[in-house]
Amino acid sequence: MQNLKDVIVIGLGATGSAALYQLAKKGADVLGIDQFEPPHVFGSSHGDTRITRQAIGEGDQYVPLVLRSYEIWKELEKNSGTNLLTITGGLVVEPEESKISHGAYHFLQNTIDVAKRFNIAHEILDAQQLQERFPQFVFRGDEKGYYEGSAGFLHPEKCIEVQLELARKNGAETRYNEKALSFKTLTDGSVVVLTDKGEYAAKKLVVSVGPWIAAMLPEFAHLFKVYRQVLFWFDIKGAAEAYAVGNLPVFMFQLQDGNEIYGFPAVDGPRRDKSRIRRTA
Repeated sequence: MQNLKDVIVIGLGATGSAALYQLAKKGADVLGIDQFEPPHVFGSSHGDTRITRQAIGEGDQYVPLVLRSYEIWKELEKNSGTNLLTITGGLVVEPEESKISHGAYHFLQNTIDVAKRFNIAHEILDAQQLQERFPQFVFRGDEKGYYEGSAGFLHPEKCIEVQLELARKNGAETRYNEKALSFKTLTDGSVVVLTDKGEYAAKKLVVSVGPWIAAMLPEFAHLFKVYRQVLFWFDIKGAAEAYAVGNLPVFMFQLQDGNEIYGFPAVDGPRRDKSRIRRTA
């Protein structure tokens, strides 16, 4: 068995890589374990982009975390010389008769309320203003919009790479292509992690295994549900420049049936515009 670590982090995706970096930066003796080689295609951190915003309609308890994350992205960019965050502005649109969406009723109004509570700069737009301001979309006429200038997108795989690299520079140890099988807590409160290649002991354990959570923590499996998100790439018709970064914000459209469409400007150039569709239960 290895020497006793301060902390072991299992799963090095978005959450795990951030935990490993922050712990190492604070001087902890940390070990990160991942069954693949992050960033990889098997977790929820895969892909080119993720929307980020400051007013979180899912709940105001998330806002302090997001505001702090903006500070961390700047720090990571400075220390790595890598662009991670692109500010495009963000648009949330919801029709008057929308059903539950994004895990909450009245998602748009919740977003507006949170923005006011935390003094996050924003604009409220009616359907006519939406159509005039964003002619790239066709609005039905009964929508209401929220625009946040500080919203944008992150490059999740770059974020993982940078945090893992900086974690190692701060003394963290990483073990890739090694699968954590189980763990047990000893009488003194320390933890032993069993992998397919060995055993490791630590004072504390961080479990951030995404869709493998049910296998790692079966007693809590009923609390988690894995959702599939389908990505679509749309060909741009008309003036391609209108869909480029700088002219089109990231967007979240709440639909009447409870679904939502969210997407991005043409991140990779004028010939591509990326959108995702997610069905909420």
